[in-house]
Amino acid sequence: IAPRFQLSENDTTAVLQLCHLVDGLPLALEIAASWTRMMDCPTILQQTQKSLDFLTSPLGDLPARHQSIRAVLAQSWQMLSAHLRHVLGQLAHFAGSFPLEAAVAVLPERSMLDLARLLDKSLLQWRTNGRYAMHELLRQFALEQTRIETAVTQRHSDYFLNFVAARDKQLVSLDAPNAIREIQLERDNIYLAWETAVSTKQWPLLQKTLPALTNFFTFNGLLPELETLFNKTMLAVQGVPNAQTLPILIQYQHGLIMIKQGRYEEAAQIGKRLDQLSDPLAAQLNQLLLAQVDQFQGRAKQAIERYKQNAAYFEKVQDHERLVEVYLWLGYAYVLQTQFDEALNWLQEALQLSQLLQSYHWQSTIIRYQGNIFIDQGHVTKAHIAFEQALNISRTLQDRIGMAAIFHSLGRLHVSEKNYDEAMRHYQNALEIVRQIGMKRGEVVTLNSIGNIYKHTQQYDLAIKHHKQALSINNLLGMKGVAASLLNNLSLSYKSKK
Repeated sequence: IAPRFQLSENDTTAVLQLCHLVDGLPLALEIAASWTRMMDCPTILQQTQKSLDFLTSPLGDLPARHQSIRAVLAQSWQMLSAHLRHVLGQLAHFAGSFPLEAAVAVLPERSMLDLARLLDKSLLQWRTNGRYAMHELLRQFALEQTRIETAVTQRHSDYFLNFVAARDKQLVSLDAPNAIREIQLERDNIYLAWETAVSTKQWPLLQKTLPALTNFFTFNGLLPELETLFNKTMLAVQGVPNAQTLPILIQYQHGLIMIKQGRYEEAAQIGKRLDQLSDPLAAQLNQLLLAQVDQFQGRAKQAIERYKQNAAYFEKVQDHERLVEVYLWLGYAYVLQTQFDEALNWLQEALQLSQLLQSYHWQSTIIRYQGNIFIDQGHVTKAHIAFEQALNISRTLQDRIGMAAIFHSLGRLHVSEKNYDEAMRHYQNALEIVRQIGMKRGEVVTLNSIGNIYKHTQQYDLAIKHHKQALSINNLLGMKGVAASLLNNLSLSYKSKK
């Protein structure tokens, strides 16, 4: 086909994705390979993702029925009865695999006999994990051949979004790994269900699902995916008068993503848009976003003023979950003011409330902040105990962002003990996680800390290298307050080298 073809690293990634896309179907791979004399592997993948019609051989040496994937699928389709074609078309509404209980809920009029007949004809597969699956190319073809049934898509959306919403409390409990595993299995169907609900304006259902879905994405470090989902949703809900508080909650969560990534100006812009909605909740969430922007940019005093306004409002409306968040950030802001006793008081308030709510995610974060204060106060043993407790919770929850933050705190603790090897180990653990999940703010902070260790151990070239890497990423993020600290550390490393 292409005698001089050699698989590059870039090609390998595309080939693996293509194999997954066509589910290893030999004819599909053979036809895709025939295009290598005309285009590279990433382009072949891109074209295949656009349409299964691309999988038509440009060569004339195959039987007519094998010239294209469409011809093969059409032949199988024609051999089915009208009833089984209808069943197959309905099952094509599922994305990826699905459990039997979902099929029963979404297609209550179908019987096990219908599934058995499709299994016998190898048009449906039953997997050892108890799930059913249809080949993706067959699914695309079946969807083309049958009309979209509104009732089926609505039942699909209702089932999978309620499936997520039902795991809201479980996601912040010690049983979080089971909830994460269950949601992970249904990710493709959940994406599709969310898109359906947005297009059909199911605002109450989307609002009901939002907390659990946000926690799932956040704990797994899938912030870019969550941001994409929010952007698409906001395009649909902007200006819609009956969208309830969904736009407010999505914009606030979007702002939190910006803060986690160090994109403070974008977070502030989202806050301003919230303030324009003339809604009491929107006004408070604007204050909460701007307070976090203030504290991360070194304006702790302004942040405290905003947080206290938030606390008064959420105490009045008895929103305890939001109060945990406000008390936590109040504690952090007082740390920046080096008012450690006041900080510990607010953190203790937050901890007691999170325990009452059985919100283990917040408990881990609060205990970590307490540990950081213990370092500043010289209470090393207390800090060790706090970080061990926080890490155990975050590991149980499979909260990757939380684990990265705790590893960084442990690194800081070991630096205070001048145990630089152990500190480096924890910083490297943190760096690996933040790079995997694309958390740029965390990468800047961790690279800077690693640079400081190299400076302490008189490895100045490595210190300079890491400070420069941190500064480069920070310049892209525009974190001005952090830039000053990075430049100072870089300058000190250069001076020490001389």
